[in-house]
Amino acid sequence: DLAVLSREEGKLTEAKEWFLKKIEILQELVNETGTIESKSDLAQSYNDLGAFFHTEGNISEAKDLVLKSIAIRQNLADETGTVESRNNLAGSYNNMKVLAYTEGNISDAKGWVLKKIEIQQELVDETGTIESKSDLAKSYNDLAVLSREEGKLTEAKEWYFKALEIQQELVDETGTIESKS
Repeated sequence: DLAVLSREEGKLTEAKEWFLKKIEILQELVNETGTIESKSDLAQSYNDLGAFFHTEGNISEAKDLVLKSIAIRQNLADETGTVESRNNLAGSYNNMKVLAYTEGNISDAKGWVLKKIEIQQELVDETGTIESKSDLAKSYNDLAVLSREEGKLTEAKEWYFKALEIQQELVDETGTIESKS
């Protein structure tokens, strides 16, 4: 990917131009074909450009781009209902959590984690995979950390216990708390 290569070479203006060109081409492809793959690629490109702006310190622009990714990914999750599409949506929620946290808005960060947990709980209920359980435990741990930072220690303890309960289940099933993916 030319945008990634340019960024790795330290050519940030050029990288931004390549990201934008890629989005322009993918938007045309979505308009022409409307395929799930083209929509998914466009959502990923918005997400990637959002990450680029985040590293450049432009949080406002990063948020706008990740929200565009979320809109597309929400439509894809609704349209396809696949595990992949819902995991991708949860990933974008996580990116919004990071951006909110970067701004010092812990309350918003927690809101994004809760949205991610809603999807992850559905996936655990539907698939019961080790990976889905591990992801859910990590999200509860994220909530605990954020609650602790807010000074809400009782709440943090509840989230830590929830994460620990899932981790114990994973140990019982696999002998480890990490997914094998």
